[in-house]
This record gives sequence, C-alpha cells and structure tokens, in this order.
Amino acid sequence: VKSLCVAGMSTEEEALERILDNMPDGGVVLNADREIQWANRQFRRWACQEDVLNLRFYAALNHPENLGPDFCPFNTALATGDPAESRLRTADGRYFHVHVAPVCEGDPPQRELIVTVREVTEQVQQQNKMTAIHAAGLQLAALKPGDIIEAFKTERDDSAAVA
Repeated sequence: VKSLCVAGMSTEEEALERILDNMPDGGVVLNADREIQWANRQFRRWACQEDVLNLRFYAALNHPENLGPDFCPFNTALATGDPAESRLRTADGRYFHVHVAPVCEGDPPQRELIVTVREVTEQVQQQNKMTAIHAAGLQLAALKPGDIIEAFKTERDDSAAVA
C-alpha cells in the first residue's frame, strides 16, 4: 500500500480503495440494517448500477433466491459474531457465493458486516451437468437386459416405418 502512495496516490485510504476496486470478487460493507455503506466496482457491476449506497443488499442484486446453506447469513453473522455463507441465484441465472463476516471491533462493537461475493455460475453449471450425468448413469444401470432389447426393437420398428 505504501508503494502505491509513493507512486502517486495521495493517501493510504485511496490506495486501498483502488486495490479493492480492482479485485475480481465483489466487496461490500453493510450496516446493521443490511444497507450498503460501501461497495467495490465488481459488486456495482453485478448489481448493474453505479450508485448502490444505502440500498439493501438483496435489493441491489434484484432480490435473488437464497439457496442456503444459511438462509439468513446477515442475521447469523450479527447474532453469533461468526462468519456465515450462502449461495444466491439471480433471475438471469447467475449464481453467487456470499461470505458474511461481522465487524467485532470497538466499544461497543460496531454492528457492520463485511460481505464478499464471488460469481460461481460456471462451477454450479458444471456440477449440475455432472449430477445429471450421474443420475442418467444410475437409470441406465437399473435397466434390465430385456428393457434394453425392447428399446432397440422399438427403435428399429420406428426406423423401418419411416423408410
């Protein structure tokens, strides 16, 4: 950070903001009401709006579906003081992994949340394909030899009728 300050940034705060803005993951600071107090460039890009300040987190992402495992990660993090995670699915089919960590500093402790957001659409789609292939393999393995012979006979009969 100090080297960025020397390289032309005027303050460490500006240098840190530049670093956070260039991360591939989304970064958000929420207050206890789940309102965005700060968001990096990647999160704003995923939210499809530049001004997300004071919006509630889910509203900024157009109210995605929460797939768990924690269906209330913000409440969990605030109530327990421990990080919580969840996966979200947006209306346009994107998937995000959300990690929520409470800020437990100060006296009294601040009730803010640090949220990191990672797009995991490609991984989820690959996992869904693998699950479908596995299910198809199980169905195929459950077929009896007679079922397979009958299926090929029906297919041959259909082909002959078309010709």
